[in-house]
Amino acid sequence: LRFAGPSVLLTSVANAIAFFLVVVVPIAGIQQLVLLLAILVIMNLVFLFLLFVPCMLLDLRRLRANRADIIPVLVSRGEQSEKSDKAEESKLFDTDYFVETYYGPFLSNPFVKAVVVITFLVAFIVLMWSGITNTEEGLRTSDVALRGTYQRDLAEIVETILPVQKTSLVSISRNLPFGDPAAQSQLLRTYAALDSSPWAVQGMPISSLAWFANGSSSLTTQYLSNGPQLLQGACKPLTNGTIPSKQCYDQYFPIWESSIGVAFYPYLYCLNPNNSRVPCTSPGASVSVARTSLYVHNLTNHDKHLECIRDLRARTDEHSDENIRQFTIGYIFYFWEQYFSISTTLTKVIGFGVLGVFLVTFIFQLNPWLSIIICSVVFMIDMELYGLCQPFGIKLNSVSVANLCVSLGLAVEFTAHIARAFLLARGTRDERMIAALREMLVPMINGALSTILAIIVLVGAKLPFFRTYYALMFVVMVLIAVLNGLIFLPVVLSLIGPPEANNYVSSHDSSSQPDSNEGPGEFDRQKSTMVLEPMKSEKEKEALP
Repeated sequence: LRFAGPSVLLTSVANAIAFFLVVVVPIAGIQQLVLLLAILVIMNLVFLFLLFVPCMLLDLRRLRANRADIIPVLVSRGEQSEKSDKAEESKLFDTDYFVETYYGPFLSNPFVKAVVVITFLVAFIVLMWSGITNTEEGLRTSDVALRGTYQRDLAEIVETILPVQKTSLVSISRNLPFGDPAAQSQLLRTYAALDSSPWAVQGMPISSLAWFANGSSSLTTQYLSNGPQLLQGACKPLTNGTIPSKQCYDQYFPIWESSIGVAFYPYLYCLNPNNSRVPCTSPGASVSVARTSLYVHNLTNHDKHLECIRDLRARTDEHSDENIRQFTIGYIFYFWEQYFSISTTLTKVIGFGVLGVFLVTFIFQLNPWLSIIICSVVFMIDMELYGLCQPFGIKLNSVSVANLCVSLGLAVEFTAHIARAFLLARGTRDERMIAALREMLVPMINGALSTILAIIVLVGAKLPFFRTYYALMFVVMVLIAVLNGLIFLPVVLSLIGPPEANNYVSSHDSSSQPDSNEGPGEFDRQKSTMVLEPMKSEKEKEALP
């Protein structure tokens, strides 16, 4: 725990802080995801120290007492044998021997270092440029629906053959009641502006569907038709196209709302003079918020959805002021509005995530140069994954951005451990690089394989969406992190890595000496193995001097 605990604490806190910082992204789905991930990382850390470590201690006592395990296990090293041929055979499965004899010297070769650095940097630049320029945006309903179902067929028909969507114009009365002629004129001008939009369905203009326009059931039409019979005094029927005065509007509105205007009841929000919501037929009630349906068409691709949103917003903003606030909203806004800032969102996710990694690694290691190296490799891993999205058919949307956020945490796991092992090792940079690989090769491979095995089950998912955005993307994520963590990062550390942590080494150099307080076994830092001694019998203890 003294040796592995700080490394585990470092990566866990770095992941949690990185996820917490990503909360600044103004997308609710991503905020909820990163908060959940941060909480899970913290819970995993707590259970690791309070549950897993005590369980390991109990198992360690079992080993020293020579008690058999209930489940047969494989050992990582060949057992010591008196026969030299068995000892040589065990070396074939000894990762320390492999690193010291083959892999470490191979990466220490100057030519190999040059090839590795150039190859990874070129791949990083090419993939980053490809991701920025070629990755498509969007996520259609047909991309999520299950193939062979009527939901998928309907989604494809709506998206290609009948690309018509229903939106709404929302009008809010602030400083001017809708009964005022100026507010009524503003509503009519807004309807006319939206009807002239190239995206509006001409067969169903908003003016014919609005509660206050020229539809057969609208207040204006009914006022012109029925006003003479229902109203008295100065409120006479007006010429066609002329709006009623506020006095006439206030007299006629409750009459209209209680009769044919009841069809618009779900679209009107009325308040009494005390600003409490009441039915629109109540005495003294006035409309505070009104919603009007608007149908748009020709939305056959991603870009047209964005163009439609821009056009509708520009037209409503032109007729919106401090008296009457107006905006358009609907299905296309809910799902496509994110793409106006998706690139900025991705930049914030990666930027704040890398910032969190730097802060934590610096606080725990007090080595700014090593923190910069870790953050650089983490950034490379995320950008390489981003660049591979387009070849694998993954589009840029809130789901893929969330996955790129997760990849930051995964990249930390495959970089911070080996970087810390390098910092604490002794010798030249090449010797420390080999020591770090000898120490972390097996844990990193085990972590990669266990992660892939946990994800690979999604390959059997019926939804192509899960197979693409989760199974495929996460497997590629792990492979990229492993390649950078076990090849590129060790080479970089061997070239420009920080000097060894002398203070730490000097204060712990006594670990090579026997210590009666070590506990169940002695830790060999050079070999990264725990040397266990069997529990001595009572007779053996008595025979000791």
